Amino acid sequence: MKLKNAQEVAAELLDYLRPGCKRIAVAGSVRRLKAEPNDVEIVFIPKSVSCQVDLFTIAPIPATDQIIDDLIAIDVLAWDLNVKRNGPKQKRLVHLGSGAVIDLFIAQPVNWGLILALRTGPAAFMKVLVTHDYQDGAMPADMKMKDGFLWRRGKQLATLTEEDFFREVGIPCWKPEERTTARLWKYLRDRQDLHRLTVQVKAWEPTTAEGALAKAGWLRGELDNAQVCAAMAQ
Repeated sequence: MKLKNAQEVAAELLDYLRPGCKRIAVAGSVRRLKAEPNDVEIVFIPKSVSCQVDLFTIAPIPATDQIIDDLIAIDVLAWDLNVKRNGPKQKRLVHLGSGAVIDLFIAQPVNWGLILALRTGPAAFMKVLVTHDYQDGAMPADMKMKDGFLWRRGKQLATLTEEDFFREVGIPCWKPEERTTARLWKYLRDRQDLHRLTVQVKAWEPTTAEGALAKAGWLRGELDNAQVCAAMAQ
């Protein structure tokens, strides 16, 4: 499917689902502006509505459940019979007008940023991001992602926005279309190189006044890496 067609399908579904949502956004390859998306992914936080469960019980249910049922009834959507998903965190359907696979992901306010980032992808980028740094990934050793939440030393972290999620992990929040594995690997290598250089500079004991000025200047951010390396080599 071409990007333009996928964007049109996504916009149509946003219009249908938005009344039942507290928050909703397109994710996946459509959000990354991939030329030919494989599917349409949407992340949302549903509103709750009261539903008569039985003769004596009224219970809250996601308002989006009724909207999805209505879209199925009028032949806008149908359940994907090849990959069946209809749980509280993910639903998989097919858009009958275009044949596009529709993946719906349900988030909570406290993990919105994580779920949106995770479902925006791409998958290879996120795999590196959630792999621990001691296993050549980006995730700090004292953190983990579990059950749709980010944790540090047993404490659940709030990721109300994507910026919150990336800040906690220690990675810049790049634009969706700029999130590539190559860029992430380069960032991690540069960060590792900077850490090694910082250790070297701090351990360096200059024997000249020029060297002392170079060390102090780099630690204050006034000299770039090449300049301090040249000073240490003298």
